[in-house]
Amino acid sequence: MRRIDCVDERGQACVVLEHQDQVPAGNGATVPGLRSFFLESGDRVNFVDESTFKVVATNQLLRRR
Repeated sequence: MRRIDCVDERGQACVVLEHQDQVPAGNGATVPGLRSFFLESGDRVNFVDESTFKVVATNQLLRRR
């Protein structure tokens, strides 16, 4: 799990957590699968671009610090 330091629209610090599934690829190997993003509170977050995320429940934008 990766932690991404962000700031919300009011300037408050927050952390987006990124989880990436690993998909079996045969012979015991895996390949990166679906990524999911959420806040430490558990709220779901959508990836907008490399620097921007959007909280699903509130549409609030979060920017990478």
